[in-house]
Amino acid sequence: MKLIDKYLLREYLVPFFCCLFGFCLIYIISGLFDKASDFMRAGVTLGQIVYFYGLFLLAYADQSNVSFMVTILPISLLASALYSLSRLTRQNELTAMCSSGISIVRLMVPFIGVGVACSVIALFVQEVVAPRASRLTDEFLAENGKPMVSPVATAGRFFDGEAGVLWRVSTVDLANPTILHGVDVQVQVSERIKKEYPDSLYSTVITNVWQAEWRNGGWLFHGGMEQVFLPGGVPDGPPRGPLRGPVTTVGVTATPEDIAFGIDSAKAQKYVSASAILRWLHSKKVWSNENFMQSVDAHRRLAMPWACAIAVMLAIPAGVRGGRDGVIAGMLLALALFIAFYFSLEFFILLGKKQVVASSWLGAWLANMVFFLVGTVMIRRVRN
Repeated sequence: MKLIDKYLLREYLVPFFCCLFGFCLIYIISGLFDKASDFMRAGVTLGQIVYFYGLFLLAYADQSNVSFMVTILPISLLASALYSLSRLTRQNELTAMCSSGISIVRLMVPFIGVGVACSVIALFVQEVVAPRASRLTDEFLAENGKPMVSPVATAGRFFDGEAGVLWRVSTVDLANPTILHGVDVQVQVSERIKKEYPDSLYSTVITNVWQAEWRNGGWLFHGGMEQVFLPGGVPDGPPRGPLRGPVTTVGVTATPEDIAFGIDSAKAQKYVSASAILRWLHSKKVWSNENFMQSVDAHRRLAMPWACAIAVMLAIPAGVRGGRDGVIAGMLLALALFIAFYFSLEFFILLGKKQVVASSWLGAWLANMVFFLVGTVMIRRVRN
């Protein structure tokens, strides 16, 4: 790395970390106003509060499946890039560097590199860290003054319309739905299942299962009874049980993800990555309108981290404009473009959910594509 690159990085990273720290501090203080009284009643220690708010910054924000860090990184990158570049421009440092034969685009490589690196980090946080952090924060709140917040759903039901199977579950951990407690399963095979299994033209009721465990691609039922019915509702012999081991009943094939999303899709999405949601959706043979909207939201979660790189690309042309009036006009233009980017992001997502846009992924990624192109054109037009 050249000495000039190190200098530019230092000039950029110092205000960047200051911005990031300031936004995080404001977010923590706003969260304390809501939760401080509950923590005091529960006797939470200072160390526990620090632990919680460390997770709080990484977890998905309230009413959103986007981590706070992923939301605030692009804003911090934009603000710090505008500040550092405008300062370098006012002091004629960029002009001096360009006079030595280095193009302005080459000088901006460290800024773009930081934006891309932050996008990669944000994607890692969004996909790997945030789901686990969301689970841990909800568990912490459930244990310390907010019992209504919990990753465990109670008394849920899920109807598998493709197979014609109704699941009733007493408790399920939506963050890890491979273990179900208090399970009743009512099988009334669908027309599609009847075509695939012509010899299975009957229904089945499985009741009082104290635990169902997903293992090796199938359900193991522990306890409970299974009653098979012939066509017309005639029992096919006495009930079988207590159950121990795998169940081979036609139609009892719903995956843990099927059950978690079927019982509480909004809450279940909070504890899994977007890629896991997309894998689950693509495993389904038939998509409903709700599935299409879930696909758009999942792609949105993957698209949001790349706003970091786009924010830097929009800031560079504005920050290197010469003259006081040019700098102010450039800042206003960058802010306007950044606001337009987020407006376009939500607008295209709405079009995607309304299925005006043909593909669910296109609705989530279209704003990124458009403003990446805008930023590229603006940078190429920058003159020394």
